[in-house]
Amino acid sequence: CGFDGSVIGSVDTLRPSRGGSGAGAISATDIPNYRACVSNDSAYLGPVMLGAETIDFPDFEFGGLIFDLDGTLVDSMPAHFNSWRLALAQFGSPGILGEDVFYAMGGRPTHDIVADLNGEHGLKLDPDAVRFAKREYYLGDLESVALNEQVANFLKAQAGKAPIAVATGASRIGAERTLQAVGLSDLIDEVVTSDDVIRRKPAPDIYLEAASRIGVEPERCVAFEDASAGILSAQSAGMHVVTVPAPVRVVG
Repeated sequence: CGFDGSVIGSVDTLRPSRGGSGAGAISATDIPNYRACVSNDSAYLGPVMLGAETIDFPDFEFGGLIFDLDGTLVDSMPAHFNSWRLALAQFGSPGILGEDVFYAMGGRPTHDIVADLNGEHGLKLDPDAVRFAKREYYLGDLESVALNEQVANFLKAQAGKAPIAVATGASRIGAERTLQAVGLSDLIDEVVTSDDVIRRKPAPDIYLEAASRIGVEPERCVAFEDASAGILSAQSAGMHVVTVPAPVRVVG
């Protein structure tokens, strides 16, 4: 494809390769070509989604609703995993983030994940550079992001009846572009992102900030979360938490 080390290894359509050769970093102007190159040579289409459990929506009076984004309002995790594998391959470290590890790290910011990978593999990846590349790959794949219909339908039914916020570990540009892509932007009163707080999930700060912005006491808010870090964050903020089960995925 014209990029050193861009052939990541033996990859089927369900699971990314755990191996591969090194590659040098490429410039931001090469990202579209590199995305197409790696995607064509070793396509990761995401694990197969079989179904999801029923969500226990609140049947009591509440003051406000606060939703996590990735994995809760939208099924974006396959797109995020694909953007991770492309970004890491771009910087010469393909295959170091396993799919199972990625899903276990749900809710954690990119910077922290890169720091963990550096420590585990003895690397010196630049967290900011990886974060930028990963974000660009993800933004280029928004067409693959789908609504979590159960949660989105509940949000739509409550729009205009109660104040609604999103509290996400994503960057502001990533969150806003995702919400625009799935058609939810106009229904949400406030969006709080990792750019708005110093301490991120599992600290309660992002949920406390979201409650403050919609003018509702934390104990009168219902939070929707899919990941352990986010659940702990909302619980620590004093909110009732509705757990959104992850889609059941089969990985070949």
